[in-house]
Amino acid sequence: SKSKEDKKIGCNAAKALGNISQFEVSGVKLRDVVLRCIQNDFKSREEMKSRSEHEYLMSISLLCQVYQNMRLADGNHINILSVPILDYFTAILASPTPDGIEILGEQTHMIGEEIQRSKPEKFADFLVKVRKLMIDDKSLMDAKSRCNLLHVLESHLLRWPSTLPEKTGKFYSSILGDHVLTRV
Repeated sequence: SKSKEDKKIGCNAAKALGNISQFEVSGVKLRDVVLRCIQNDFKSREEMKSRSEHEYLMSISLLCQVYQNMRLADGNHINILSVPILDYFTAILASPTPDGIEILGEQTHMIGEEIQRSKPEKFADFLVKVRKLMIDDKSLMDAKSRCNLLHVLESHLLRWPSTLPEKTGKFYSSILGDHVLTRV
């Protein structure tokens, strides 16, 4: 689908689905159909990754956007999605690429706090892997990738601020872009 080809389309699709996720057609909630598609992508993630890293990363981005935008009837996040998100993030850290680390950084910036709240132990394990990768002298990550990981750690340590302190924000935005200045 188009939502796995382009990040903006995936973001807009997730927002639209979030608004109509409670609708039913013939007794089937739209949310359930979307979750089934995401589950199928997750089950075939290795095949998808070998076929197209871009499609694989856009699938991760879409999952994170759905997590951020689609809620249960009571308004809560669909916390069961936290586990596959953290599994994807761990896979990115195991074989880091600049594009993969960028997706991880962008999505953690937006949903990290909720993921941490949902699965604190698994999130703590993820942060240990981030730290290990950052100091791995065999890692060939570029400066922007290391900056993305540093931003993940600092956001966590600052308890997920909606805005970063001025000098800190300027530092990250000069490398990663203005999207890191605020969380929506």
